[in-house]
Amino acid sequence: MAILEQPIPGDKGGRTFAQAIAQAMVKEAVKGRVNAAAEIADRVEGKTLASMAISGPDGGAIPLATLTAADLTDDQLLALIAGK
Repeated sequence: MAILEQPIPGDKGGRTFAQAIAQAMVKEAVKGRVNAAAEIADRVEGKTLASMAISGPDGGAIPLATLTAADLTDDQLLALIAGK
């Protein structure tokens, strides 16, 4: 059994180590400790994902190039065929 799942010896409430840690974190968050509140939110709700905007020149669309075999040299074609 993992240590966090084990009861704390002599704990009057019969709490496990995990329960005692969670309770201590909540008390710290209530006191205004932002790090504790952030840790609780990350564990309960999951970490927020960073968003990133990708755009082309001047914030517009990303230009796409269309290539055909005629646009490539023989060496480039051979490299594509070889998977390089």
